[in-house]
Amino acid sequence: MKTFKIPNYPNLEFMFNTNTYANNKNTYVGITCIENGIPEPYSDLTVNLCIKLESNQAFIDINNNERPLIKYLADNGFIYYMGIDCPSGFVMYPLFELNIEKINEYGGKI
Repeated sequence: MKTFKIPNYPNLEFMFNTNTYANNKNTYVGITCIENGIPEPYSDLTVNLCIKLESNQAFIDINNNERPLIKYLADNGFIYYMGIDCPSGFVMYPLFELNIEKINEYGGKI
């Protein structure tokens, strides 16, 4: 299984895990960190705003993920900003198209 590295953490490897949210079957993408061969949950990349989306779309959790991580994923073709934002609480969550094929190469299978 392939892993990826992000510039902020050059000594760590990361992979995706995917699933669907129970209430509306929107796509969930999580990130797992692998340090010294041990996988541990790192973050929930997506957030579920209860708006039904296509399986290759998701709102990205910019409230709990570092901007360099999101930029890395966008710059490397994992996600593509669609120009739409949705408010929830005090945060405007951006809608991204997910490159499911590429994400699945690095761990997760929807």
